[in-house]
Amino acid sequence: MQVDYSHLKQGALEARTRAAQFEKQWMTWLTLASAGGLALMLSFSTGMAHPNHTLLVLLPAYFAFLLGMAAAGLSFATKSREETARSRHSASAFNREEYRTAADALPTVIASPPRLADEANKDKDAIIAKCNAAHDLAEEAWKSRVRWLWLTRILLATSISAFIFGVAWPGLFVFFGGNLVGGS
Repeated sequence: MQVDYSHLKQGALEARTRAAQFEKQWMTWLTLASAGGLALMLSFSTGMAHPNHTLLVLLPAYFAFLLGMAAAGLSFATKSREETARSRHSASAFNREEYRTAADALPTVIASPPRLADEANKDKDAIIAKCNAAHDLAEEAWKSRVRWLWLTRILLATSISAFIFGVAWPGLFVFFGGNLVGGS
């Protein structure tokens, strides 16, 4: 009896697609939030009584927002590379299983002398070599996917941290005795 798991495969595929969409939305919002924070801080600075002083005081916040925008923007590229590596892994793993199935379908010949067995098993050995090559490609693609995944996570964490710092900087500056308005 063979159980049909196609509905589970379809559900997993749909969940992965939704998760990727949410992650891309998150990256877009991080980019836009950092750009908005930068625009807000610049607008705030130029509206002050002493804009030059305020612009200088808020310089760390500007750089934080720029860093957040750059990190979130780069995360789109790394996410794309991760998805490419995932596709390469899936294709190689599929090919590996196809080769394995084909090799298992061929009988293994045992003969004396061994050269007769080697000659008879030549086709099966060629398929097994292709299976091993596909396995190596699948493993390398998976390692590549994991590297791109971690780089994406690091970039997103950097973007989040930079955004939080950019938002918090004016309050921290004032809290620790700084003067945003400037002048005497």
